[in-house]
Amino acid sequence: MVGGQTGRPIAGAELTVVSGANRNARVNSDAGGRYLFTDLEEGRFTVTIAARGFATATPVVDLYHDVDATFALTPLK
Repeated sequence: MVGGQTGRPIAGAELTVVSGANRNARVNSDAGGRYLFTDLEEGRFTVTIAARGFATATPVVDLYHDVDATFALTPLK
């Protein structure tokens, strides 16, 4: 998880699955901006990513095996 123009990790971002079979799965990023969902079912779903000082992002994820995904958030003005 990185901050838009700064490229620095974002600690404490909340990631929540809002659609699909994994709906309501939720994790927070650690001090290094890393996060880990465990035991998700394969498929397509939407994730909401929210962090203080940044615009919320809602990417769509296609999960069919373990995957590393990095997201950039845009700082609020």
